[in-house]
Amino acid sequence: MKDKIFLGLKIIATLVAVVAIVYTTAGCLKVVANTSDQYYCFDESNAQLVEAGKTPLQCRFTAVGREMTAIDVPIATDGVSEGTMAYRIKSTEDELLVEEKDLNLATITGDNTNLYRIDVSELGMVQGQDYILEVDCREANHLSFLMLNGQLVIRQWFQFVHKTLFSVAIMALAVFAFFMVILLWKCGLHPKLFLLMALVFGLVAAIVVPAGSKDDEYRHFIRAYTLARGEKTIALAHVTGNEHGTIAGVADRQDYIVEVPEEINQIRLLDFSDNADGGGYQAANNQRVCIDKIISVMKHSKIYDTDYENNVVKVSAAVTATKPSVLYWPQIAMIWLAQLLHINPILYLYLARFGQLLACVMCLYIGLRLLPKRYDFIWILFGIVNVVSLMASCNTDGLMIALLILALSILLWFRETGLDIISKKAIPADVAYLFITYFVYKNKLPDVLLCVAMLLLLKKQNVARLGGFFKKHAKVLAVLALVAVVGLVIWLICGGYRTVLGILYGFVPEGHVVFIRDNTKYTIKLFCTEWINQVKTLVLAANGSGRIPYALTAILTLILCEKKEPIVLRIYCIVLFAAMMMLMILVGFTMTPPDYGNIWGITYRYMLPFLPLCAVAFASGNKTTQEAVRLVYPYHMIAVMAMTLMGWFLWLNRI
Repeated sequence: MKDKIFLGLKIIATLVAVVAIVYTTAGCLKVVANTSDQYYCFDESNAQLVEAGKTPLQCRFTAVGREMTAIDVPIATDGVSEGTMAYRIKSTEDELLVEEKDLNLATITGDNTNLYRIDVSELGMVQGQDYILEVDCREANHLSFLMLNGQLVIRQWFQFVHKTLFSVAIMALAVFAFFMVILLWKCGLHPKLFLLMALVFGLVAAIVVPAGSKDDEYRHFIRAYTLARGEKTIALAHVTGNEHGTIAGVADRQDYIVEVPEEINQIRLLDFSDNADGGGYQAANNQRVCIDKIISVMKHSKIYDTDYENNVVKVSAAVTATKPSVLYWPQIAMIWLAQLLHINPILYLYLARFGQLLACVMCLYIGLRLLPKRYDFIWILFGIVNVVSLMASCNTDGLMIALLILALSILLWFRETGLDIISKKAIPADVAYLFITYFVYKNKLPDVLLCVAMLLLLKKQNVARLGGFFKKHAKVLAVLALVAVVGLVIWLICGGYRTVLGILYGFVPEGHVVFIRDNTKYTIKLFCTEWINQVKTLVLAANGSGRIPYALTAILTLILCEKKEPIVLRIYCIVLFAAMMMLMILVGFTMTPPDYGNIWGITYRYMLPFLPLCAVAFASGNKTTQEAVRLVYPYHMIAVMAMTLMGWFLWLNRI
């Protein structure tokens, strides 16, 4: 009877996965087929309306699409504009492409801001080449244009010409997902199947997720690039106005500036390009031309290039400039290998992504091999698509999540085998755990408490052996502790408390401490509200692009995937999870003006490392349920991963 029920569950899970994949594939193909024109506009957030004068207005722009159709010019009037205007488009070599004169303003303007559309479909504009648009309004009155840094703000329209490419890629993903479902049906949940799925899905994510789209990814990549070149430190330099990057915003300030090949600057597709001169493109706009930009850059680049160092630009490496090399070893290895083989720098970011993906997948694979079948929460965590996208990026948080999952796997392996944590056989695992703790310390200091606190997940025998070790050396440790306490008291009496306050103010600014003291109730309410919001965000982060209630399924699986644990241990894990989240919120509070009204600087990715605790905290003791979940969940995960990656293909060009 039980076998028949399991077979029925397996059939239902397979059918649901297949239907979901087919439905999403059909929907994505329909979206691609219906996509025609797209637009790309300059960042209008800092633009200002400027009244037209006697001098022609200009805009130097790069044709972003392969088949350009139109250019929109925002025009603002006060309702009584009169006269005529003229425009011309020419190449940078002063070759005239089109010119129109004596355009009657009464026919092209109204009472509000308008867009005057210029048809360029017959001009044969070449993607990637620069052109100049000139607008002459000497015969016009009461007419204004959006201007930014002395340039007209325009919107380019171009045809979406990649329908075949996108359709083939989406179909290939669907075929692979069906293949994985067949393998799962025949082989069941197995670490080797995980390895295959993780590498393929992760590799697709590394390719299709637009460069720079993950938090601070481009700056992490720049740091890995400088370390691969042997530059351990990046010195502060004065911003001159020619630098590129998010943080280099004011010409009279200092910033961490790095010289990189022009190709590396070109790959900065979705990084906010607020350059030191104040000009830039919004990331959402950049997203519309990702595939065009990649194809254009690749087309004009050589796979093997020995002259790339002759054409360099300066970019900002703020935020990551002081981070240590231990955080970037997978990226460094791949970039160093690419430099050794003289591969074009345009591929460095993608190779660095693959390096991190490979390291993360191996960590998870080792974790799966260490654990018995009932500890399959690694599958669950990998199935959260946001984890996959982080692991397939240059952001160090992806590797930290993988290492923390491996750390938890090591501790559960100790519990399962009963191995003495201070025995010779345990040395490799001990060294790995210490390395993970060191890595976490260098990446995010608050999470070190997580590594320490997880040690209590060990069996009592191991805790007792650790206690025995300390008991054996009790006298020496007691003397050292006494000396430390006496020294600390003397130091505080002699004024050391000022140093303590200085350290405290280094983490929590003095103004924040005063604000908390004077507005205690408000601050407590703010922290609790933000904690609830972060829990909601963490759950939503697991949804992916699928219509199946993925987050709910993931949570239920976390509840049901492990054998019963002592209630004290489960409560401990819940409290630790809540406390770690609150600690990260406190860190965010130090980055926020105390009276701002909310807390910034904290995203869901900071909370993902705490999810493994849920697998232990909410463990069920029902063996039959465990087997059912292990049987059903992988089909669901494969479907959601395939569906999400299809959505990422559309996201690649914001269609």
